[in-house]
Parts: sequence; C-alpha cells; structure tokens
Amino acid sequence: MDDKNEELVDAQIVEEDSRMCGHAEGEPGGEVADEPALVLGDEDPHDALLHEKILSEECAWKGKILDVHRLEVELPNGHRSARDIVRHPGAAAVVALTESGKIVLVRQYRTAIDRVTVEIPAGKLDPGEDPLDCAKRELHEETGFRAGRIRFLTSIVTTCGFCDEIIHIYLATKLEFDAPDPDDDEFVNVDLVPLHELIDAVLDGKIEDAGFIGSGCAISQASASLMIDLVKGRTVEDAHRLISLYFQMIKGKITPEELDDLEDVAALQGIAHVPARVKCAVLAWHTLEEALDGEGKVKQ
Repeated sequence: MDDKNEELVDAQIVEEDSRMCGHAEGEPGGEVADEPALVLGDEDPHDALLHEKILSEECAWKGKILDVHRLEVELPNGHRSARDIVRHPGAAAVVALTESGKIVLVRQYRTAIDRVTVEIPAGKLDPGEDPLDCAKRELHEETGFRAGRIRFLTSIVTTCGFCDEIIHIYLATKLEFDAPDPDDDEFVNVDLVPLHELIDAVLDGKIEDAGFIGSGCAISQASASLMIDLVKGRTVEDAHRLISLYFQMIKGKITPEELDDLEDVAALQGIAHVPARVKCAVLAWHTLEEALDGEGKVKQ
C-alpha cells in the first residue's frame, strides 16, 4: 500500500479548510484581482476612518442583568455626540443534538414580547465565568441533559447598534438525562424536535430565536464540527471513505451498518428532508475532500 495512504489526516488542515473561508494566494484577503471580495470589519484600511473616539462613559442606570451607560464620543468629522449603550455580561447557548437526530428546545414566556417563545437552551454568563462552563450549566439547569461531548460552534453579536452582548454557541452531543434544575424565577418546558422540522420552522419564519438563526448557518457549523471530530486521527483513505458515506446518507442511500460508522454525524440524517439546507450540510465535507485531494495525498 502507498505510504501516503497510511498518513494520518492533518488536524490543522481539517480545521482550517472546514471553516469554509479559505483565501486564494496573492492579493491581501485572498481576493482575485478586479473581483470583489468580502473584507471583515476593521480589516479594511479605510475602516480606521470610521472609528469613533470614546471621550467619557458613565453608568446611567444599573439593572439586575444589564446596565445602561451614557458615552460621549468624538465622530470621524471631529464633532461630538452621545451614545446610550447597554452593557451585558454575554451569554452562552447550546444546540443540543440527540442520537436520534432531535434538537432540544425550551419553551418559556418572555415578558418583553408578552408571549411564549421556542428557543435553544441559553443563559447569561456569571461574573468571570467561562462561556463553555456556562453552556454546560444552562443546558443542565434548563433541560436536565448533560453533554458527553460539547464543542464551540460560533459567536454572534445580537444587537450591536446599542448593546455589547455576545452569545457563544456550542454543539452538545452524547446527551444523558439527569434532572433539570432551573432558577427559582425560571419556568420552562422542554421539547425534543426532529432537526428537519426545526429547520422548516426557521425557514418559514416561525422560529425567531437569534441563538439558532443568527449563527450564520447552524447546520454548516454543526456539520463541520462533527466532521472534524470524526476524521481526526484517521488515515486519508479512511477519511475519503467516511466522506463518501456522509454523501450517501444525505442522499438517503446508506445502510444501518454504514450509518454506525458515521458515529455522531448520523444525527444529521434528517437534513436529507430539507433540500434548502442540504448545501449547508455538505459544504464543509466538499471542502475537506478537495483539501485532501489538493494536498496530493489520495486521488480517487
């Protein structure tokens, strides 16, 4: 057998290429000459001219979970203005996925909009708390589930026009039920919903929770994260085999025995019922496949 077929999948290559934001060599940011490209905030040289200078800041109102500060700023044109900013400690949210492909959701009344919402488990960070610890705590308190495996997906800024809150989103798998332990003033019901039904509801505008919708594409993030865990430490040949099995699963052409080989990834099987999200679910896998071929390690 070719020695290259025995080479283990380089975890760094897997993680970098699965981010789905690789750049071409050459121009800064990877853009092709004369072709527009996305440049993230504060990375464009002209962004420095948009910055405001904070001249003063004081707490105008202090609340239980957030504070409102009044800032005086100097604008790019030299004029001065006032900014009312909500200071928030941040939060963690969890996309909890059961082995049968169901998402753990919580139902709770939200006074601000005077109705019950359906959300993924989430909660604010305690002072000095690590977001990962917060995610584990909130998942257990609200739903009673403990995660055998939990990994970071992404972070979202909820309302940056006036608030500094950042929600850190995690993917939890290998769930075991213990018993919920909500706060004294927290009343929630828990639902286990098939993944494809939740995605349909999001696409129909029936789910408004920013923790799920605002993650760019939670399906892409979850798929990439599960993929990395599955192929790390595998031979390149085996990685290609698993990629092929994944595509067979998405097409609905996989046996129960083959599905077992995909381990936690099998929980995404329901994506096949949601054509609008299949592209999100396979993007990272196509990227990995091209990366392995591009490295010249295995050609099939």
